Amino acid sequence: MSKRKHNQRKQRRGPPANRQLSSLGDVRRQQDRLAQAERMGQRGDWEGARDLLLELDRRRPGQLSVLSLLSQACLELQDRDACEAVCRRAVKANPNQPDAHLMLAGAQLSNFHPALARRTFRGFLRQWPDDPRSADVRKTLAEIETALEQSLIRVDFPTDDPFDLAASNEEVLAYLAQGQFAAARDAAERLLQSYPRFLPAWNNLSEAQFRLGQGEQAIASARRALEIEPENCHALGNLTRYLCLWGRMDEAREAAQRLKRIESNRADLPVKQAEALSLLGDDEGVCQVFQRHSEAAHELLPKDNALLHHLAAVASARLGRGTDAVRLWNESLRLQPHFALAQENLADHRRPVGKRHGPWAFEITHWVPHGTFRALFERVGPAAGRLAKQSATQETRRFLDQHPEVARLLPLLFERGSPDAAAFAVKLAAIVKTPETLEPLRTFAFGQRGSDKLRLEAVQVLMDAEVIPPGEVRLWAQGEWRDVVLTSFELSDEPVGRHTPRVQRLVEESHEFLMRGDFRRAKPLLEEALAIEPDSPVILNNLISALQLEGRKHEVEQMICDLHQRFPNYFFGRVNMANICIQRREYERARELLAPLLRQRRLHVSEFSALCMSHIQLFLAQGKRDGARTWLQMWERGSPDDPRLPEWRGRIERSRWSIFGKFFR
Repeated sequence: MSKRKHNQRKQRRGPPANRQLSSLGDVRRQQDRLAQAERMGQRGDWEGARDLLLELDRRRPGQLSVLSLLSQACLELQDRDACEAVCRRAVKANPNQPDAHLMLAGAQLSNFHPALARRTFRGFLRQWPDDPRSADVRKTLAEIETALEQSLIRVDFPTDDPFDLAASNEEVLAYLAQGQFAAARDAAERLLQSYPRFLPAWNNLSEAQFRLGQGEQAIASARRALEIEPENCHALGNLTRYLCLWGRMDEAREAAQRLKRIESNRADLPVKQAEALSLLGDDEGVCQVFQRHSEAAHELLPKDNALLHHLAAVASARLGRGTDAVRLWNESLRLQPHFALAQENLADHRRPVGKRHGPWAFEITHWVPHGTFRALFERVGPAAGRLAKQSATQETRRFLDQHPEVARLLPLLFERGSPDAAAFAVKLAAIVKTPETLEPLRTFAFGQRGSDKLRLEAVQVLMDAEVIPPGEVRLWAQGEWRDVVLTSFELSDEPVGRHTPRVQRLVEESHEFLMRGDFRRAKPLLEEALAIEPDSPVILNNLISALQLEGRKHEVEQMICDLHQRFPNYFFGRVNMANICIQRREYERARELLAPLLRQRRLHVSEFSALCMSHIQLFLAQGKRDGARTWLQMWERGSPDDPRLPEWRGRIERSRWSIFGKFFR
């Protein structure tokens, strides 16, 4: 071997050693962060510990020490589904570690999956029969089997091995709870191949199919379950939901009526009834279900009982019974302390009225399946950065053509959805701007549900789509109906009008004098400019301003009328004409003159200021201080350095006391 090749080989040996040193450093940092998470847990900061552990797991997946502490954090936060999912991952990553298997069995047991726990414990004993903990495992296993025998004896299982069938069913449930919908579907289908009339598998299969965006298949599976048991509350509840969210409302109401008529001792019946009625907006029906079954609610699993209380709270809040709603949400959180829906609704209820969204029963994925979101992202998401806006709009419209149920959902998302659901609906309508998306958007924008900010965003979409024109409208804001002015101006400081260089210089010099109120020096400059360009509305208007400062009222009024007649579309001519109408108390005529100006997208700052002043005058003349203040605030934002602002602030403030003037005349 040549010396050169030998040196090259020696050089190639260097990086692994460097990587080894780097890896040792990573391990030490991992151990330090793990110790930090342990200390956070000891202080009771389990949320912070969980977040840190999730970060560690992302960096070095499958570490048993990390997953063990993460499962404990999930359990402390009473997120049993997440705990079981973490432990399942621990076993998959560490199949030869007995601790991982015992972790999983314990998580399954705490998550009310005893048959799965039995399966895991039995697997542990087969693999490690001589483990020091085997005796305790055998004792626990015997207790589980005794309890299972007592509970399964009441169920007609189509098999000689009900334990294994129960475990397979619990596996499907676990996949569903952990959001692994494809795995849940596959497991349910395998179960049905062996037991085609096993009702829970049909119910769980329909749920997995729906979550994957397979609505028609989900409806068919729910109907198959009802062929086996016509009054099965789970199948009827599922069918109601799928039909509702697929836009088949008449069929959904029919299924809900069948569900309401069921009389059964099943503990979970009220939950299924309340879920279905919540989807359909039957708030009184939800409250009646809760009142009818409240005494027996303690028989439910804690998470189901918490959900029932939450649904009753939402219905109460929608019916205006805020005190009852708060009490029910607090009880829901007592039953399940980290129940996100109850926490978020309670926080929303306590927000200032203008920032409050309104009660919602379900998160967005309950309305729009995970599979549908994924299909939308696959079509539009990756391309959004490289496609033109028009192309992105076309892609989204094609998606809605293929998934018409999504557009049909918009009214429900606005009326009963979460803040995320309503925001999604607004953005979808903003992209496609079709009649079927803009109509529910309009209802939402001019309704009382949703934060002021989101409804104003909806209004802006409607203006961009030319569904509503700019101008004064009545909107729900800060908890009351208010007159709001809709505008979408782009302000510019570029000169208005085109003049010869000499005239432009004269106009600019005269404008400086006018802004200082010096009409004597402005007037001759404007007269000189007008002699050069006698048909310029800009010069004529500025001359009118000089005469106005001079106090020649009657002459000014006639000149304004003449200017507007000669140049009816000239901006300042219309504003000045509107001001005359305000002085004459011809308010409707003034509004008609100003209305077209609100539809302009681009304004010079001087035009914007004149428009603001005219509207402030109009609102003050009509005794509408709120409207005047709104225009003042717009003026302050658009031209904060305008020297006339203090004077107009004073006018609005003085108008506050003008109502008392009549008592002191």
